[in-house]
Amino acid sequence: MSQTCETGSSAQCVVVNGENVLTPNAFEDAYVEEATAVESNGQRLVQVTFTEEGGAVLSSLTTQAVKAGSTARLVMKAGDKIIGAPVVMQPIENREVSIMVPPDGNAKELTGAILGR
Repeated sequence: MSQTCETGSSAQCVVVNGENVLTPNAFEDAYVEEATAVESNGQRLVQVTFTEEGGAVLSSLTTQAVKAGSTARLVMKAGDKIIGAPVVMQPIENREVSIMVPPDGNAKELTGAILGR
């Protein structure tokens, strides 16, 4: 989890999908059971199912993000690349999420990165 930041305010302030966020000092592993690239209503997505342990991490982090307020972001990393930093509106209590792939992104590559391939 992290916060938004002002451009140039810190070496850890990076742009993620057009928004400035602070790169966390450490990331928590949320282990993935399955990830699949899909297309739904013209939008490319990666559907991710976490392991039981990974789902617990996801639930904990999303709960923290909601409590932290509107500038909090859930910074997601696959391999060495930050893949997103969404606003969390409510805690995620199940083990499944859908990640939208940006227009210039590649759903199959993102799926491989999430699965560690």
